[in-house]
Amino acid sequence: MKKVFAIILVLVLLAGTTLTAFASPTGSIYDNAGLLSTGEISSLRQSADINIGMITQRHSIDIVILTTDDPAITNTRPYSRNFYQRSGYDTTQNHGGVILHINMAEREVIIETFGGATARYTERGINNALDAVQPFLSHGDYYGAIRAFLQHTDRALSGAYSGSGLELGHILVISVVIGLVVAALVLGIMLLMHGKSLPSAPSHHTYMDGDKNIKHEIDRFVSTNTVRVPIPQNTNTGGRSGGGGATGGSRRF
Repeated sequence: MKKVFAIILVLVLLAGTTLTAFASPTGSIYDNAGLLSTGEISSLRQSADINIGMITQRHSIDIVILTTDDPAITNTRPYSRNFYQRSGYDTTQNHGGVILHINMAEREVIIETFGGATARYTERGINNALDAVQPFLSHGDYYGAIRAFLQHTDRALSGAYSGSGLELGHILVISVVIGLVVAALVLGIMLLMHGKSLPSAPSHHTYMDGDKNIKHEIDRFVSTNTVRVPIPQNTNTGGRSGGGGATGGSRRF
């Protein structure tokens, strides 16, 4: 009897472990700021063309949408990470997940990825999603912003932004190189024009007077020019951040 009980206990534990390991991905909406109507929330969960459940099942990741309007939440990104992890959403490399947080108190929106989603949801994909979401938020269309997020998330996880598109860092490097090339061209033209504008240096024949020989010396003049090249500054609040197994970006609206 004890052996039978022990076998049953082991089977129960194995079943529980299996259910945990193969738990279905979750799509959750926490509208703590009250930005959405009941109908809009229902549409985000059940719309035929695009909905949160559709994306979680298709890509096997957790998706969390969070809105807040709490003045105490001044650091949006750390709060979002803690909320996602504290709520028990997937952070494994096999699946992982993503959170969209609209912080009304700071007028900031962030997208954070976790676990296996960090490699699939590239920097280019995050920036494209934020660029699509920001105009909706600026006009107070929060439902439209979340739908845009879901659409771009679906595309990003499907590999639409995994190509060799120009990243922000690449753009900065190219801008600096172009600036240096232009500065070099300007410097060359200045030196050329400066050389043409100088009068011919006098020779010793200029000072010859009949039989009088004047001792001559050659003075050499070396001209100098200083060129200042401004380095472009990045004024974009977006970009990619790392640490703690999460990466993401943000925008102000």
